[in-house]
Amino acid sequence: MAILIVDDAEMNAELLAEMVGQLGFNTEIAFNGQEAIDLLRAKSYDLVFMDHLMPVMDGMMAMSVIKEENLCPDIPVVMVTANDSSADGQFYLNAGFSDYMQKPFSMDQIRDLLKKHGIIKTMNIGELWDNLSAEMKGMNLDRPKKYFLFDPTFYLEVLNEYMKTDTLEGIESHLEYHDASELKSAVRSAKDTARLIGADKMADFARSMELDLEEEDEKSFAEHLKGYRQLEKKLRKIISKVKTLKHSYS
Repeated sequence: MAILIVDDAEMNAELLAEMVGQLGFNTEIAFNGQEAIDLLRAKSYDLVFMDHLMPVMDGMMAMSVIKEENLCPDIPVVMVTANDSSADGQFYLNAGFSDYMQKPFSMDQIRDLLKKHGIIKTMNIGELWDNLSAEMKGMNLDRPKKYFLFDPTFYLEVLNEYMKTDTLEGIESHLEYHDASELKSAVRSAKDTARLIGADKMADFARSMELDLEEEDEKSFAEHLKGYRQLEKKLRKIISKVKTLKHSYS
């Protein structure tokens, strides 16, 4: 899903894009109403955040063109404004905007607004765990459910942190430099992390690597490392697809 952000203040636009991005959405930025109109003529979005006061073409003029050309027939267009009175809000609604959001805004305000307009599909905890289980084929989420106190958002945050680390790099670097003590520690850490997130098959390979190190069986270690590497590659592909589920949790 893609969201268009229209604001001439680069810092404001990037802040909103960052916050929307944290909810799992792609964003594109236009710095005035004319740029926004050009983009809306060329492609479709799921929601538009429109600033009021901008050079070249302001938000009100842009809305006039949007209505005249029917550019957003089923797309919510939200006015983002520093005005804080209910009368101002009604003014924007009368002008054709689907909603309005006051500056400064918070993550909770953005999330609530996206839920309100159906951009975020609300699910309960059980439904999200079921979706995660369906998406993460080959994973056993029974342990993560209990460990993370049945909080799917906590689990998804851990998956996000996992994507920032490289367990293979730690193993392979110590293997390259024949650092037996650190290699054992890196393999043990990989095993524990795999178990934590429910990657039981990866944990089994890591456990086999531990035994190989104890028995000094280099050939068997290389085979088990190959299996671990293949599963880890698949896991990262899976996680990259399910991360966007985090914005569906209510």
